[in-house]
Amino acid sequence: MIKERNVRKKLYKSGKSWVIGGLILSTIMLSMTATSQNVNADSTNTVTDKSVTVSNNSNTTNQHDTVVDKQTIPVKNDQTTQQIAANATQAEKVKASDTTTDTQKQAETANNTNKDSIDNLTKQLPAVTPTANQKTGYLEKDGKWYYVTSDNTLAKGLTTVDNHKQYFDNNGVQAKGQFVTDNSKTYYLDPNSGNAVTGIQQIGSQTLAFNDNGEQVFADFYTAPDGKTYYFDDKGQATIGLKAINGHNYYFDSLGQLKKGFTGVIDGQVRYFDQESGQEVSTTDSQIKEGLTSQTTDYTAHNAVHSTDSADFDNFNGYLTASSWYRPKDVLRNGQHWEATTANDFRPIVSVWWPSKQTQVNYLNYMSQMGLIDNRQMFSLKDNQAMLNIACTTVQQAIETKIGVANSTAWLKTAIDDFIRTQPQWNMSSEDPKNDHLQNGALTFVNSPLTPDTNSNFRLLNRTPTNQTGVPKYTIDQSKGGFELLLANDVDNSNPVVQAEQLNWLHYLMNFGSITANDSAANFDGIRVDAVDNVDADLLQIAADYFKAAYGVDKNDATANQHLSILEDWSHNDPEYVKDFGNNQLTMDDYMHTQLIWSLTKDMRMRGTMQRFMDYYLVNRNHDSTENTAIPNYSFVRAHDSEVQTVIAQIISELHPDVKNSLAPTADQLAEAFKIYNNDEKQADKKYTQYNMPSAYAMLLTNKDTVPRVYYGDLYTDDGQYMANKSPYFDAINGLLKSRIKYVAGGQSMAVDQNDILTNVRYGKGAMSVTDSGNADTRTQGIGVIVSNKENLALKSGDTVTLHMGAAHKNQAFRLLLGTTADNLSYYDNDNAPVKYTNDQGDLIFDNTEIYGVRNPQVSGFLAVWVPVGADSHQDARTLSDDTAHHDGKTFHSNAALDSQVIYEGFSNFQAFATNTEDYTNAVIAKNGQLFKDWGITSFQLAPQYRSSTDTSFLDSIIQNGYAFTDRYDLGYGTPTKYGTVDQLRDAIKALHANGIQAIADWVPDQIYNLPGQELATVTRTNSYGDKDTNSDIDQSLYVIQSRGGGKYQAQYGGAFLSDIQKKYPALFETKQISTGLPMDPSQKITEWSGKYFNGSNIQGKGAGYVLKDSGTDQYYKVTSNNNNRDFLPKQLTDDLSETGFVRDNIGMVYYTLSGYLARNTFIQDDNGNYYYFDSTGHLVTGFQNINNHHYFFLPNGIELVQSFLQNADGSTIYFDQKGRQVFNQYITDQTGTAYYFQNDGTMVTSGFTEIDGHKQYFYKNGTQVKGQFVSDTDGHVFYLEAGNGNVATQRFAQNSQGQWFYLGNDGIALTGLQTINGVQNYFYADGHQSKGDFITIQNHVLYTNPLTGAITTGMQQIGDKIFVFDNTGNMLTNQYYQTLDGQWLHLSTQGPADTGLVNINGNLKYFQANGRQVKGQFVTDPITNVSYYMNATDGSAVFNDYFTYQGQWYLTDSNYQLVKGFKVVNNKLQHFDEITGVQTKSAHIIVNNRTYIFDDQGYFVSVA
Repeated sequence: MIKERNVRKKLYKSGKSWVIGGLILSTIMLSMTATSQNVNADSTNTVTDKSVTVSNNSNTTNQHDTVVDKQTIPVKNDQTTQQIAANATQAEKVKASDTTTDTQKQAETANNTNKDSIDNLTKQLPAVTPTANQKTGYLEKDGKWYYVTSDNTLAKGLTTVDNHKQYFDNNGVQAKGQFVTDNSKTYYLDPNSGNAVTGIQQIGSQTLAFNDNGEQVFADFYTAPDGKTYYFDDKGQATIGLKAINGHNYYFDSLGQLKKGFTGVIDGQVRYFDQESGQEVSTTDSQIKEGLTSQTTDYTAHNAVHSTDSADFDNFNGYLTASSWYRPKDVLRNGQHWEATTANDFRPIVSVWWPSKQTQVNYLNYMSQMGLIDNRQMFSLKDNQAMLNIACTTVQQAIETKIGVANSTAWLKTAIDDFIRTQPQWNMSSEDPKNDHLQNGALTFVNSPLTPDTNSNFRLLNRTPTNQTGVPKYTIDQSKGGFELLLANDVDNSNPVVQAEQLNWLHYLMNFGSITANDSAANFDGIRVDAVDNVDADLLQIAADYFKAAYGVDKNDATANQHLSILEDWSHNDPEYVKDFGNNQLTMDDYMHTQLIWSLTKDMRMRGTMQRFMDYYLVNRNHDSTENTAIPNYSFVRAHDSEVQTVIAQIISELHPDVKNSLAPTADQLAEAFKIYNNDEKQADKKYTQYNMPSAYAMLLTNKDTVPRVYYGDLYTDDGQYMANKSPYFDAINGLLKSRIKYVAGGQSMAVDQNDILTNVRYGKGAMSVTDSGNADTRTQGIGVIVSNKENLALKSGDTVTLHMGAAHKNQAFRLLLGTTADNLSYYDNDNAPVKYTNDQGDLIFDNTEIYGVRNPQVSGFLAVWVPVGADSHQDARTLSDDTAHHDGKTFHSNAALDSQVIYEGFSNFQAFATNTEDYTNAVIAKNGQLFKDWGITSFQLAPQYRSSTDTSFLDSIIQNGYAFTDRYDLGYGTPTKYGTVDQLRDAIKALHANGIQAIADWVPDQIYNLPGQELATVTRTNSYGDKDTNSDIDQSLYVIQSRGGGKYQAQYGGAFLSDIQKKYPALFETKQISTGLPMDPSQKITEWSGKYFNGSNIQGKGAGYVLKDSGTDQYYKVTSNNNNRDFLPKQLTDDLSETGFVRDNIGMVYYTLSGYLARNTFIQDDNGNYYYFDSTGHLVTGFQNINNHHYFFLPNGIELVQSFLQNADGSTIYFDQKGRQVFNQYITDQTGTAYYFQNDGTMVTSGFTEIDGHKQYFYKNGTQVKGQFVSDTDGHVFYLEAGNGNVATQRFAQNSQGQWFYLGNDGIALTGLQTINGVQNYFYADGHQSKGDFITIQNHVLYTNPLTGAITTGMQQIGDKIFVFDNTGNMLTNQYYQTLDGQWLHLSTQGPADTGLVNINGNLKYFQANGRQVKGQFVTDPITNVSYYMNATDGSAVFNDYFTYQGQWYLTDSNYQLVKGFKVVNNKLQHFDEITGVQTKSAHIIVNNRTYIFDDQGYFVSVA
């Protein structure tokens, strides 16, 4: 084990200056607590926070948390951490006569000096008295703290300092860690800061509260900032259990928190404490208002139905909805007299009948707002039922009067429709909207005898490539696939009739030009299959079989590569599926895509390592020399729906926190977001957009065995007119695309070195491995890429990075194509560029001066791309596809010909709508065919050309990108789509073909939007996979769906080509599909879509009760019979005797509904809003009940427990949700936002760590889940619980409120000691917090941590105003010389800092400048003594008793290093040195006292004259 000595800085105030005190850290045990504490460096208090962030902020300096190395040094108040570190070296100033100062002695001297200054201030006083010049602030003596006030006296008593209350005794000594009482108010002073604490505090074993003024709470309630309420008794202690306060009973849990909405079996009684106040409410007193009210009024007979014939009702297959109108017997014509109705006299059902009293009350209030009845007090549930009925007749009279005046009911239809949308049972709020679906929720259509027209014999869900037979075949990805019910009306692609229609549509797309203009040059060539993991995989076989039959793509590479089809298949099972079925389409290499995103484009704190490219792959590129071996695939960096719309949604959410769905923004919000987005791309420090896009493309465009797909939005801005504005990355990607044509070929080798630097080499055509000598083409082909994702990359001295360009490139000149600079990325498009030569092994070798980390708008890390010098400007390294026949049963083959393909996804979701005809996307594409050809594009993936729905239910329909459509055969007929007209589409395809580029259509077989026609279906609320939502009331319920239609061109072209296809390719209709075992069925043409062809839809906002039924019997109202020829209507509408209300019979309480029926097996709401349940006999139930497989609890008075905890007699707690159902395996959040978890048996988790769904979480003993806090286990290990989900955080940094950072390892435990994270060494103290800007000592080695990143520093570093040097492992160098990269020398002192000034080293005086560089061959003047010295040019020693030459002149120094001046006898010979300059006199004469002295060329005296 590594022994460690941790030396930390600690700041104290002395006057207005800070004093840094040193201490040795001991291991700190973190114990769990619910409140944040100020923590000293030497404290053992818990490091616990509720506000933990993961932003890498710089250190925050406060009174108790800065570190220095064993010295006490005065530091100015505004100094930074680096300056503090620099000041720690001030005692290391070296005198010329003494260079060996002991560190411990220095520390003692510094401490004594500080103590002496205080002693001088307080000399001969029993307590401290400020001196006359003492400034306001803290001072310390003998471990006690004092505060000097502005009037130069010591603070005493309760004092406010920096907005904190503190207490000083009569001697001025600050109180800490104790209670004090002042003016009958009690305070507790924090043990560390001395500030009076506020809020809930755990002091010893007691829970106490202090208000905002710091005063302890006694005999009163206290609500903490987190919303939790407590009661503190007259001793100030938190109350626990049942407590009578001011005549009301309350209940407080084991942590003293008041329980609201809580029921418990306490002292043998069932007690309930309400949701609002927490006061106990009787559970035995009935709240029911008993008595029956007649529903028959003077209007009833007139309002009865004219007949039960369906013609007298708006209905769906005989069933009524909230929007249904009917023909009554009579109408109150003009509000004055009753008159028999005509066939045109229809009225809304909800104007004379309502499903519940609440709905009736809401109706009256709505009509009151319309001015049809005057009631300023508003109607309520407490109103008498008979009075409500009378009020409704008043409204009816007003309605009839207004109809007479307007001579129309149109206004009434609008009013009723608006009213219906306000009622929960008739809007989305009763459909359980949630985020388990892209459009708030899914409805799965199920078969029922009630809805024969929308039943289906198919609807085989989740038959994805993984699960095509209904049994999962592949297990790389454990899921069955993506959402089955993805968006809108989900097409049932297991239905043989639908499968035939999908083939019909595919044929239409592939023959678009021929069908619409008799022009085959305007036909599409291939398809992109949208949402593969969301549709029945039979479609992949159908499409593959069609391409084989129609084009012969399985015959040879030439044909196959002319008809590329690609899959949007995200599952990692899909490549195996594609391989097993003959490589009929290109699968997605999501491994490459994911690593490009997460290792390169994310912020530094989120990036994975470059090594992941070597560890996770579809194609092993370590040494890839294969042909026709890899699974044919394509990959990409970004796409129209990947890494774009989520970023925009994030920006909108931050700009507009009140927006409920940021994926459904307004046009103004989009424009606002893109202004920020586009500017962010130009920044070096990006907040939203992707880093390292050039690096990602450098890898993507040089890979072997993967077809690259380039995204429009990476070359041009995602918004704006098409191709109008280039992105910041245009030049880099443009250059890479053109260079791909010239250089990218041959085998590939990819490697990652010890510094996590990735190198990627393609050898050139003719060389498949590093040892191949290649051919005539090879020498000027090939490419080398170097990529790092580390901004702080600094190679150690002697480290190198090598591009092994191979034997074919020995002793060859390579030039830079893309090169990193400090502030940008340089691109060179010709040989006039930096050049570097390979050695005789074919290696390009780079050292630490050439490879280094940067952060600029283009590169975050390092990027360099090298290519051979001398390539012809028209060189083409690509390989043409050949027509050699296939015999292996596979369609596509991963070889050089397929590698030569490049796909261009030529659109963005967010491009602007054209303002001029020539600005439409397809018109611009037609003009730029040559540009795409110059880029090497071989297949152009066009946007989905379908006319978009504009229903705004999802982003696709808002931005009209073509993925949300009603008529999928409408490609721009009549008026243009977002992309243009059919003519412009044909022109674009033809222009692409003219430049040798294929056109790929986007085939979107999963969903149909916004169909206008309605049908009745039986539905169940499910998740997006079709699994039943057990908490929803929508279970085999009748629902009106928007499922009929398809548009003019669906009617024209739907099924229109099936007979021709069947004649040409009969085998297509004989093949039995895998999911059904049945062939496609061309016998029915889908010219109009209907519910029987869909699996389900999104929830559509009509509400769970839109199809009307009786609440008492749970029967749907109907007017036509398919069940014993019996109609079923509310009794009021049949003029039968009808009474409503609660009444007792000889068994118990029963209830009759507003429709007059006895309630059985149903819930009923009373006038107070309480719910009750009446069993199969119609009687009220109490206690635990199992109803429709859900558990409920009813109080002794029959009231259902809703949103309430129930504590059982054994102390366990269960919970009943908003519908009164007991929850299992579920989280619950109370009114304060606190989360709880109820496990498999329904009981609440309590006390300690628990594993839930594979995640470790922590719960207090009262069941509250810990989130956003640090906790420790019994072994002292520190964990951080995520603020959002409460999971133990792993493999990431987390920060506490003191600004300290921790790193949580794979097991969630905070790391300690020296650790390597993402290739960077860091140090963590024993309590887990990261060292930043600190010197640390490990096994007698001193290291230093970067103050910003915490990384162990290496190399030469300036810390404060001192220079330090650390070796390759981070150890600080001492007592030695060090040569810098520019050839200059430093001398590192015994304590580490580079010496400055005059220093005695091993008996020789040396001089070092302020920057530590040694002076050699120059004069220096000591600024302290003002004495000059000459430092020799050899080792820099000061010259003494010796000659030296400087600038061609000779000098002599004496034994004190000083220049000899005047006459001097040396070796018995007279010499002379200038009296001013000291220059020796040679070959000259001087006159002294009128005598001339002559000296020879050696400087010796010759004669005197």
